[in-house]
Amino acid sequence: MNSTLKTSLIALFSFLIGGGITYFVVTKYKIEPLCKMIGHGAMAMQLVDLNQALRKLWSDHVFWTRDYIIAAVGQAPDAKAALARLMKNQEDLGHAIGSVYGKAAGDKATQLLKEHISISGDVVKYAMSGEQDKLKEADKRWHDNAVELATFLHSANPENWPYDALLSMLNKHLDLTTQEAVARIKKDWEKDVATFDKVYDEILMMADALTEGIGKQKFASQM
Repeated sequence: MNSTLKTSLIALFSFLIGGGITYFVVTKYKIEPLCKMIGHGAMAMQLVDLNQALRKLWSDHVFWTRDYIIAAVGQAPDAKAALARLMKNQEDLGHAIGSVYGKAAGDKATQLLKEHISISGDVVKYAMSGEQDKLKEADKRWHDNAVELATFLHSANPENWPYDALLSMLNKHLDLTTQEAVARIKKDWEKDVATFDKVYDEILMMADALTEGIGKQKFASQM
């Protein structure tokens, strides 16, 4: 190895260890502005870890929702297993919230999120059967649940999780998931795939927004 290459590799290694990895990951996970305010030290890494965890959990949420929709619409035998895994995801999300806001808050989040999934099963069922009155009623319960979730989350972090913004994100998630299910039922495969891309992008944006709110609330005194 020539000396120039060796020097370059040492410099690159030093950059990565000294903060380059942190900067790359922070930029990748879209919380760079917040981390710039608090620096690229331990607090920034805590936010990166939190953001990665929330992105993983919310990604699981939409992935297993999609798996369930596909199985349920296709009347496949794995629908029950997909639903069980999806319910486990709601417990994992509740635990994540509980790790920041306490067990009672985590338990409440789990309850509301499991209701969200239970109602979504009714939405898919009645969309498949064409029972419009029951579908309309299930959709109303679904959006009422979104109101409860937005209210609960806002109460935990009122300054950094505005109620209107939370409700807008949750309602967008419901509307896109409905579009995804309807496209699957109608065998509109191109729309089904395209809609899931929107579902996934939206849920990552929500994970990022939740991370930023927690960061501002927990690290405000150190900014």
